[in-house]
Amino acid sequence: MAIQTVEVDAAAERVAAAALAEARTAASQRLLAWLAQSGAVPRDLADQPTALTDVLLARDPNDPRYQVLGTFAGRWAADVLRILASAILHRRGHNGRHTPDVAAVEYAVSVGATWATIGGALGISAPTAHSRYRDKVS
Repeated sequence: MAIQTVEVDAAAERVAAAALAEARTAASQRLLAWLAQSGAVPRDLADQPTALTDVLLARDPNDPRYQVLGTFAGRWAADVLRILASAILHRRGHNGRHTPDVAAVEYAVSVGATWATIGGALGISAPTAHSRYRDKVS
């Protein structure tokens, strides 16, 4: 019995939201560490990456924490993108990266899934799937 498209779409939304939330938290941890070196971290946000994330996402100009941290919002946003790209996208020149797509394809191959099945799941042809992943899976 095939999984309904709606169920797949809902699962994909949850995975995407979780990945974005984790990337934001990681970027907040990195920003806090960088700010700690300069002593510019508001006391109530020290070691609180989730709270820092909330402040940056709220963008409240009346929040004194945002008045200090808002100047770093662009740097933080770029770091979120960098983390997501490194984690999720398999980029040319990064063949050693074990991204989620490579891990999923590697497992599928290990249990005998055909390149046609893998390609179909990815929305690409079997030859394209094989070409894209053959050198990345063991």
